[in-house]
Amino acid sequence: MLHVSAEAAKPPRRPFLVAPYVTGEDGAIRPVRGVLPIALSMSKYGKKKLLLPVSNAREASIVTGIEYYPVRSLAETVSFLNGETPISPFQFRQDLPSEKIEADHS
Repeated sequence: MLHVSAEAAKPPRRPFLVAPYVTGEDGAIRPVRGVLPIALSMSKYGKKKLLLPVSNAREASIVTGIEYYPVRSLAETVSFLNGETPISPFQFRQDLPSEKIEADHS
């Protein structure tokens, strides 16, 4: 569930599911449990795009056929959904250790 006021977020320009998340007082999105079962369910029901915490992207990307859009903050999430901030889908790279993987937000 995305906790944003109606004034802050316009309807998304594309259909996305938003993974459950926890935010810090600063609006940073923290890692959550359960993204792999969410990704598996999405795959089963033909859903193709998921916003999720950046630190959960590698785990979820085990499930193929879904575009994973990793976000770092609530503000970034709203900006992306409003079409103001581009975020590239996460690309899994086996040659990088998990602590070195960064999302490409170019």
